[in-house]
Amino acid sequence: MILGSRVSLGTAPLGSYEDGPLWWGPQDRTVAVATVRAAVDAGVDWVDTAPFYG
Repeated sequence: MILGSRVSLGTAPLGSYEDGPLWWGPQDRTVAVATVRAAVDAGVDWVDTAPFYG
């Protein structure tokens, strides 16, 4: 796979939950979706969605 961007979006803070392995505080689904969309619109073509993140 060839990536077009050198920047990726790590989604650990977007998918965290209190009982999960990582806790970044309360999450808002609308803000999380808007963040991913903005990154894609800006040219990011690698979104790290490791299951460990929640």
